Amino acid sequence: YNILTWNHPEIIKLRSNIAKNIISYNNECSNNTPELWIQCWYNVLRFGQKIKPHFHSLSPRSYLSGHFNVQVNDTSTVYMSPINQLNNPDVIDIKNIPGELTLFPSYIFHYTTPNYSFKPRITIAFDINLQKSHCDNQIRL
Repeated sequence: YNILTWNHPEIIKLRSNIAKNIISYNNECSNNTPELWIQCWYNVLRFGQKIKPHFHSLSPRSYLSGHFNVQVNDTSTVYMSPINQLNNPDVIDIKNIPGELTLFPSYIFHYTTPNYSFKPRITIAFDINLQKSHCDNQIRL
């Protein structure tokens, strides 16, 4: 993955959209929205490529993770139940839709289905934290 430039107009719009969705998420849960820091990157998957199961963080400073679908070509992101991750885990398979933003807890294992399109699958992924880390590409949300 590569680091994105924060001052690009489309990234500024995406940052604002992420912030609005987090506020909405917290309102639904009757939570206050704390000061948050975000870092993001983009993923480009060519024909036959996929992202293997992984999670973003178990750190107490982690808040949420997510991704924004730019060009997704009939692919899904699959989220694994944190209760059963061995021997046929329970999963939720969510079809990726261009322009859709997904938020999820950073500790949830997830992966993608293979991209069988000749168009690259492009997403912008991000982590949102409660404290700024040592990363240079992190800004206040």
